[in-house]
Amino acid sequence: MEYVQVGEEILVVEDLLTAGSKVGTVGKHYCFAKKLIIEGDQSPLTIKLVTWEDAPIIEDLEITVSINGVESAIRLVQGQIDLDLSTQPGQYTVLALAPSIDIGKKSITVI
Repeated sequence: MEYVQVGEEILVVEDLLTAGSKVGTVGKHYCFAKKLIIEGDQSPLTIKLVTWEDAPIIEDLEITVSINGVESAIRLVQGQIDLDLSTQPGQYTVLALAPSIDIGKKSITVI
């Protein structure tokens, strides 16, 4: 498979075949060029901005974090931020979101 970046999007390129002959090429959405990942199995969690191939991106960026459906705006500094959930034990589903960036998702239990 071949991957091509067009703007903020990564496309997988496929040949169109008719009766065994190539009649064209099509690009289908594979992912965005950037993604948010959430690392850690306990608190604190680290939210990081990386390329689609997992290389760190060192930039400041405002994102939305949703914790069990409650959203807050936070700012990544140099591509990351730590998120401390240790003050309140429980089960959490954490989403990290930003426009044209693949979503980070993590479920954890804080004891």
